[in-house]
Amino acid sequence: MTNSALKILYLLIIFASGALSAGFSYAGTPDLAPTVPNDWLEEIPVGYQQLSDYEDHNSSPFYISGSDLYYNIAVENIGNSIAGDFYIRIELDGPQTDSWIYNLDLWPFFSDETFSFSSDKYLGNLQPGAYTISVEIDYYDDVQESDESNNYFERIITVGEAGYSSISGRIFGDLNFNSSKDAGEIGPEGWTVYSDTNFNGAFDSSEPNDITDSNGNYTLTGLKAGSHLVCAVSQSGWVQTYPYQLSAPEPQKMSTAESQPDNYTTQGSNAPLFKMGQTDSEIRPNMIEANDLIGISDFRNDYTFAGYSGQGYAAAVIDTGVDVDHSFFGPDLDNDGVADKIVYQYDFAENDSSAADYDGHGTHVASIIASEDDTYPGIAPDADIIALKVFDDEGNATFGYVENALQWVVDNADAYNIATVNISLGDGENDATFTPGYGLNDELAALVEMDIPTFCSAGNSYMDFNPAEGCSYPGSDLNTISVGAVFDDDIGYMSYSGGATAFSSDSDRITPFTLRHSDISCIMAPGAQITAAGLGSISTMSGTSQASPVLAGVSIIAQQISEDILQRRLSFAEMKDLIKAAAADIYDGDDENDNVDHTYENYKRVNAYDLSNALIEISDVHKNYVTLEAGEAKTDLDFGFYKLTPDFNTDGAVNQTDLSIFASCWLQSPEGDCVKTDIDESGFIDYIDFKHLVQLWGI
Repeated sequence: MTNSALKILYLLIIFASGALSAGFSYAGTPDLAPTVPNDWLEEIPVGYQQLSDYEDHNSSPFYISGSDLYYNIAVENIGNSIAGDFYIRIELDGPQTDSWIYNLDLWPFFSDETFSFSSDKYLGNLQPGAYTISVEIDYYDDVQESDESNNYFERIITVGEAGYSSISGRIFGDLNFNSSKDAGEIGPEGWTVYSDTNFNGAFDSSEPNDITDSNGNYTLTGLKAGSHLVCAVSQSGWVQTYPYQLSAPEPQKMSTAESQPDNYTTQGSNAPLFKMGQTDSEIRPNMIEANDLIGISDFRNDYTFAGYSGQGYAAAVIDTGVDVDHSFFGPDLDNDGVADKIVYQYDFAENDSSAADYDGHGTHVASIIASEDDTYPGIAPDADIIALKVFDDEGNATFGYVENALQWVVDNADAYNIATVNISLGDGENDATFTPGYGLNDELAALVEMDIPTFCSAGNSYMDFNPAEGCSYPGSDLNTISVGAVFDDDIGYMSYSGGATAFSSDSDRITPFTLRHSDISCIMAPGAQITAAGLGSISTMSGTSQASPVLAGVSIIAQQISEDILQRRLSFAEMKDLIKAAAADIYDGDDENDNVDHTYENYKRVNAYDLSNALIEISDVHKNYVTLEAGEAKTDLDFGFYKLTPDFNTDGAVNQTDLSIFASCWLQSPEGDCVKTDIDESGFIDYIDFKHLVQLWGI
């Protein structure tokens, strides 16, 4: 298709009108009906057209009848040539876990031809909240378009009063420099307040923001539940006084939990589970590419994070066991036949105290987390390993064994300072919704209460299910973080068990075997090919089994940083939010070259360095870090600013006394009035501040 044809070709998505039914009911909350916006007829461009509204259309595209949600769509080709291969994607996303996705493939059809379809989607028992309905239309082919964003639009419908959250507060002029708002301290007007959604310490135009009114008030609306870093953009000549701390708090280590939750029961499921990694035929020489891709190399080269390597923390590895005297797990100084890094081991399959690995899978996984080998170091090389074996010596495992292992973790987490749990195992299914299964949900929920994240492999059987999104259990449990696998480098042609084949590979291409889900399994990490400890030596393996421990290791580092600078552990929700906020975006279908269908969804790939810097941003005493519930309206998140003036002693004149105050402050750390002279807020009164003062005085 020529460029000229593309320029004149666009599609009209016409939504049929309908009426809201007063009889629509919701579980526990009767007679709540969604509200929907008007003007839903959109001109969706293909090529170089611009998005615009069709002004004469005033009906609603989605309407309720009984407990069914209806929509009608007609697609018309207005142009002079064949339209090409298009797809239309409609998605409803919100607080309900059974949100749906509808895909329509449009094969070539001719000028002025109209293709219509309608479909009834059952969405009964909707929970109150805000739902986003999004529509996307695009080429399947690799067509360079002037503005890809014009091919996507969305609207929000609300059910009941709950929905998106909000944050409000004020910026006040702290006239007396006392870090609190007093009577008469209002404004300033016209300043920007924003939620730093990517935690990069800078205002991006796409981030939720508001401009203060004449009294300094602001309100951020349309916020999703989760973690928010609220910042005010300071203006020249002002210094922030609230929130502000004059000195850093003393580091304080906090225990995992004051007490272990006991609200779990034993189900003892006999359902089998399976490993999610396979051994490759050749040994990969190093791990440099994986470390570079996820920012570990940058992290280790930044003096800011020197010393953060997991010391004092432990990872519980629920797997096939561990090669307990492997050199990658440190020396055996007490000569008991067990490397000193392995601080506890138990076999829950055969009920004995030896977690010796006869398979190699668990050894490989544990090494990715915490190997201290110089050539193949783990993500957190100074962390301890707790080896919890759930496979018998013949390779059989059940979820009942995993349940017993999780209960041990809950009961002993404090004693061993367990920071993370890794389960690179699964049931081989493809759950499209969050699923509580096999009796593990209550134990996993207990770990969430204790701020201990559990990372699970998403699964390796995408070839069997594509293009259906999902992941295997326990990765599909609401209380775990499921991890998919990407390539970390160009390793050429790769074929895997089950038939999934990558004809070529490169960094950040999603592996053809990995299960994936844009909500459940949205976190990716390197999983092909990974070289780490094997039985007695080294081995190279690929799978989501290898991706999951990468996240487990990163989480240990994150908790260590958090406890040092925030004086507390990150909650499970904060950990997940921050990983996603600091992650890189990857798209399934842009450059993958394999034999599976693609979801054409965005996913997140972990970046340890950006995550660590995000924690530094959170710790900035000038910013407000809050966690919102769905529909919550958080108020009184204030910022105070003092307008700098050379009149340091506020006697109404700039004179020798002010010069003396600055000179004395130059020789000591900023305290009291001295804070006013630390103009660049570096924590020190120095020559840079003097240059600022020269400008203020007009010398």
